[in-house]
Amino acid sequence: MSRKSIRYKLITFLGLILAACLDPYPAPVSGTDAQLLVVDAEINSTDSTARVQLSRSIGLNETGFYPTVTTANVSIESSDGQTINLTQVADGIYTARQYFNRDLTYQLHISDGGVEYASDPVTLVRNTPFDSVVWTADEDRLEINVNSHDDSPGSKYYRYDFEETHEYRSFFSSDWIIENNVAVYRTPQQNITYCWLTKPSSRILLTTTEGQDRNVVSNYNIMRVPRGDRRLWHKYSLLVRQIPIDKPAYEYWTKVSQVSESLGGLFDPIPYNIKGNIHVVSGNADNVLGYFSGGDISTRRVTIPNNQLPANYYGVLNTACRQNYVSVNRLSSLQGRGAILTTADYFGIFIVGYFYSTPSCVDCTLEGGENVEPDFMK
Repeated sequence: MSRKSIRYKLITFLGLILAACLDPYPAPVSGTDAQLLVVDAEINSTDSTARVQLSRSIGLNETGFYPTVTTANVSIESSDGQTINLTQVADGIYTARQYFNRDLTYQLHISDGGVEYASDPVTLVRNTPFDSVVWTADEDRLEINVNSHDDSPGSKYYRYDFEETHEYRSFFSSDWIIENNVAVYRTPQQNITYCWLTKPSSRILLTTTEGQDRNVVSNYNIMRVPRGDRRLWHKYSLLVRQIPIDKPAYEYWTKVSQVSESLGGLFDPIPYNIKGNIHVVSGNADNVLGYFSGGDISTRRVTIPNNQLPANYYGVLNTACRQNYVSVNRLSSLQGRGAILTTADYFGIFIVGYFYSTPSCVDCTLEGGENVEPDFMK
């Protein structure tokens, strides 16, 4: 995702403090306010996990990726006095697996560089039944909507996020690989023709049933994909998470969303004025950015093959890719040239040569996808 064109806009900052499933962004703040701790923390009482992502903001005139925080001590304390220590599993990402009692409250504690941070105590929000994820497609676009309902007095505020996966293919297929100057047929593990790319959501999705006679979310739109989009050429899958939140969290994310939708520049109000529920309790730090929440999180997945979409949803890559030819006895001449074999040239039952092309035209993994098909795409 390009950061260059939006480096100085508020939306870049807001992307950073979204839920843990989002791509991280460098937070543009003034030079004096750089290096603020950015916290993205969540308890998922459905699968008994907690996840905290820590990073630092950077100044407006700085470039590069946001710095992760790898030196922190992170814990969650329950209202009955139990302390749950989180373990760092990747740079800046701390997790724990623990049963979380819905009758208790939980408080996040972070210690880093001599500064202590703590959240307000949070109550785990009970989830509303997640009924379905449904899709429709017309001549213009694919739409994916969600439905849920709750006949009991449950949460009336909801945040959604998602993870999308699509299958894509290289311009040329590759059946052969060169090993010791000899062409051998590729094994399934050496596939570079079919790939699957998974990306998290980058939007703030909020809705509420406050003021309605019934606690029903009906056909709330999660995703729109225009006809012709490459994500729909073969198979597309969306995993949606329904996250019940309380009113303060809803109000916080609403403010974040409102600012993120603006196209403000350097002279707009600095986004860290949007206060979360995490605070500095001791040490030399003025502020902290982020929010800590928890509750039941439910998921639904929808997978859509292209053959279930209207006929005009398929496209063809427009590239300058070309194939060249090499005879069998000249195969060694490709060594060190970065060429990848595509198909063989037969004379009767005998192979007399091979076609080849450049990696960008043949190797689908170069676009960031994996060459192993996920089970939910099969």
